[in-house]
Amino acid sequence: MLAGVYTYTVTGAAPCPSESANVTVVVNTPPDPGTDGSITLCSTDAPADLFTLLGGTPDAGGAWSGPSTLTGSSFDPGSMLAGVYTYTVTGAAPCPSESANVTVVVNTPPDPGTDGSITFAPRRGTDAPADLFTLLGGTPDTGGAWSGPSTLTGSSFDPGSMLAGVYTYTVTGAAPCPSESANVTVVVNTPPDPAPTAASPLRHRRTRRSLPHSSAARPIPVVHGAARARSPAAASTRVACSQPSNPTRRPVPRRVRTRVRT
Repeated sequence: MLAGVYTYTVTGAAPCPSESANVTVVVNTPPDPGTDGSITLCSTDAPADLFTLLGGTPDAGGAWSGPSTLTGSSFDPGSMLAGVYTYTVTGAAPCPSESANVTVVVNTPPDPGTDGSITFAPRRGTDAPADLFTLLGGTPDTGGAWSGPSTLTGSSFDPGSMLAGVYTYTVTGAAPCPSESANVTVVVNTPPDPAPTAASPLRHRRTRRSLPHSSAARPIPVVHGAARARSPAAASTRVACSQPSNPTRRPVPRRVRTRVRT
């Protein structure tokens, strides 16, 4: 029914007139806080307006209560507590106050730790496997997954059979938090070539030299019964041999002489 003035009239017995009385009716509308809502945030997300998460058409002007004191209807996941936040609209008497709840869940982003590195000594096949998880800095979460040039056994890297490079540890985030990763750089030095156990014997080659041919040599005339005369130009050519490997022996000069018979 409609609110308003309702008149009660009593008809009078003549000659008495009728008489009336009024009843004014006021009908107040109960408050509408909306319907319940919820949100899941990452602790690194921007503040959220909880009023917009209420269903229906909630009345403005209500008050919020919950684990933390909101600024208006703004919830900051980085500094406020998760939980149930209640929005209450005060009713005009005799209507009672009404409330609706917004459940807030705040997930923590994953922590893969910080980057690390390791260098294996140049001793192929002798270095023991290393646990790359222990090389991550900080306090990394367990349960992540490794990826890299070789497939690790758990988080174990074997320098004797696996490839060096960058290995990435990834921890999956709980929505809406994204996954996070950290790297471990692995260097495996190549061992040097083994040194020879004994010096290789040296081979000495003796090069034979052919005697030079002098185009200026002239025939030496032979005179029977007399001393042989030689012109200075017809002097024999001497060629010294190369030094032998035995330094105690001296080379003997060889003389080449050309004779001309008459």
